[in-house]
Amino acid sequence: MHKFALFSVLMATSTLGYAQSKVDRVPQPAPDSPIPLAPPPSDDIRDLPPIRHAQSGIVQQFPEPNSKLLIAGPLTDTVSHHFFAVGGVGYASPAGSVDSQTPLRSRVSAGPAFVLGIGYGVSRNIDIELNGAYTAYVNTTECPDCSAKMYDAIGAIRYHLVQGVRFDPWLCTGVGVSIVELKELRDSREYAGLRWFDLSIGGDWYATRNFGFGPFLGIALSTYLNHPTGGTSSVSAKLALGINLSFDTTGK
Repeated sequence: MHKFALFSVLMATSTLGYAQSKVDRVPQPAPDSPIPLAPPPSDDIRDLPPIRHAQSGIVQQFPEPNSKLLIAGPLTDTVSHHFFAVGGVGYASPAGSVDSQTPLRSRVSAGPAFVLGIGYGVSRNIDIELNGAYTAYVNTTECPDCSAKMYDAIGAIRYHLVQGVRFDPWLCTGVGVSIVELKELRDSREYAGLRWFDLSIGGDWYATRNFGFGPFLGIALSTYLNHPTGGTSSVSAKLALGINLSFDTTGK
């Protein structure tokens, strides 16, 4: 009985010792490794050249381009060195007198008028012209047997207002000579003088590159130097309205 009790005590002591040894050998968790705040620089970054910071207060300024060197493209020029053929057809009305004793309105009335000329462009806005005109005045109720023919030769300058568009508005002015043949009953007299004012305004629409047409309005003043009736000098006028025709040999 005593032997059994001693054996039990020994067995219990051995069991507790073995269990304690197991507990002592339980592995402890490894401490957490610290997390680096930033990755170490690589060799590629260390090999780069150092960054140079601009000095404060110093700003490099580049010179502005010279405005005279800026090229916006060539200006449109549809007149210079161009040859023109000009013409017109219309209706002209007389006014004034060929001399102090011969008023035109009491002898002739409005009739057809024709213009023909040539021109050459001397700049991008101006061409010089030599024009000829013919006007046929018809009789009036006061003088059924009267008629008159007017011949004009004009040296003119035509100013073109715009460039680069199909519509070509213009002003034309010049001076020249004028001759009037006046028939009154069986009497025929001729007057020759100076066309000292000739102005017309109009515009041509170029339906093609070379051909243009459009309306015109003109006024001309003349003084005749010879006086077959014995009168003194006077001023005659011609008012014209018609269609102008232009032919540009070079083209717009």
